[in-house]
Amino acid sequence: MDKFATDPEYIFQNLVNTDDFISLFNGLPENDYSEYISMMLHTTDLPHIVIDSVAHNTYQIFMDNVKFSLPIEVKLNGEIERLDLGTAEIEVTSSTWPAVDERGWYLKRVSTKKSSLSS
Repeated sequence: MDKFATDPEYIFQNLVNTDDFISLFNGLPENDYSEYISMMLHTTDLPHIVIDSVAHNTYQIFMDNVKFSLPIEVKLNGEIERLDLGTAEIEVTSSTWPAVDERGWYLKRVSTKKSSLSS
């Protein structure tokens, strides 16, 4: 974002458009954010992150309404890890409930649930 806001190549006088913005982000190594950017620009949806408690100290984290993945910070056991979240469920272990994107890098919805846990 900083480059888009400050680089002379992207200033207003150069008639920058949405495609330029998407191209800048997709030019970053190993990243394709076009689906995320399209979601942000063309819909009112937000990525929906689900944290499911599946067993004692075991959680599954995934996004249930997207066709892409995003690198997202998740705090597990007090330490921040970067997970590549998408539709595939990622199982994590933590003595505390996982905290997703505490610094607010992404616009998103987060919900929690407890699957049928054995007593």
